[in-house]
Amino acid sequence: MLTCCKRGARGAALLLCLSLGGCATAVFDEARSHYYAGDPVAGVAVLDKAAAEEGIPARDTLLLHLERGLMLYRAGLFAESAKAFLAASDFIEQHQKISVSGQAKTLLSNDWSTAYLGEYSEQLWTHSYAMMSFIRAGAPESAAVEARRALQALETHGESLDGALFSRALIALSFELAEQYNDAYVAYRQLHELLPDAASMAQATYRMAQRVGSESGESWREKVAPDLWTQYGLEGGEAILFISAGRGPRKHSGSIFYGSERLSFPSYELSSRASGSLRLSDGQGQPLAVQRVSTDMSSVAQRTLDARGKKVLAKALLRGRLKHELVNELRDDNAAAAEVLNLVFFLLEEADTRGWESLPARLTLVRVPLAPQQQILRVQLGEQSVELALDPDERDLPQLFSVHF
Repeated sequence: MLTCCKRGARGAALLLCLSLGGCATAVFDEARSHYYAGDPVAGVAVLDKAAAEEGIPARDTLLLHLERGLMLYRAGLFAESAKAFLAASDFIEQHQKISVSGQAKTLLSNDWSTAYLGEYSEQLWTHSYAMMSFIRAGAPESAAVEARRALQALETHGESLDGALFSRALIALSFELAEQYNDAYVAYRQLHELLPDAASMAQATYRMAQRVGSESGESWREKVAPDLWTQYGLEGGEAILFISAGRGPRKHSGSIFYGSERLSFPSYELSSRASGSLRLSDGQGQPLAVQRVSTDMSSVAQRTLDARGKKVLAKALLRGRLKHELVNELRDDNAAAAEVLNLVFFLLEEADTRGWESLPARLTLVRVPLAPQQQILRVQLGEQSVELALDPDERDLPQLFSVHF
């Protein structure tokens, strides 16, 4: 393998250096700046223009779908955002097996040269945002399909995703809205196994237990808080909120030195946490009892990155060893060329810091019973608040809202 790599080492390294310099970072940064300024449609326009002009490399296709999908979701274009997230899911599935040539390329340069497939957490959140998009677009059956794909991601990546409670609650909700009650009941029970507070979605679990005729239904009835039970007894319907807050984590490159070799690896740094307690009240300012489940996105993201940390380090060590041997072999023939190649390798040793940066710091699913004829639902996070207009005549189906802080 060394002989094969040696022949084209200098040319390959220089070509990779030039090609990696043309990455789409500036395009994504521009789109995100519009998004954070409160204009997601302008962000989508930037991405679409760059894609049409082939200004985004094929290796960044997943990021294009993810950033575009979330911006469309934030703009309330739910059918379009669902399409973007489905495209992202399909891309991940099609590229899970990295080609031999792609692996060889990363051994001479870094992971920037291959298609970005997302962290395990980002893959799960791809399905999560697809579920939310389908639910908001009025397609619960499609949301249930994504729920099954999300379950597969949870089973595949095990404990590193245990903290993704929002996604688990969303899976159960998707099955419930699609009237797949057996699956919904199982999903709610699995959620409660991971929750320190078993009452968080107890009322929803009790309702599903009744639907499927489970003998454990009464045990869930006992977990429902009295004030929550009273509010649902008013039969004024229910509101379901998907609440996002803050900015999620961003990756940065860290380095360690192994002898004379530089080894780089990615890690997360916090952008901004969602601060303040979440409170819901009616039009008169009276607090409402709610069911809620939240996910700290930064915590889950770091945990999934840590889960593949050994693989990242092992690959970096192998890459460093290969580069070291190539430089030493070249040094016997041309010392000056060897130093140039060594410098190129040093500069190319940079961790892959690509990531889905428009994600929030926290996602919360809230279910709140409504009083008959209630017209206002106020949501407050710290000093920020939003008033949602309710339809007092729409009580048969849940009233759905997406709230962003």
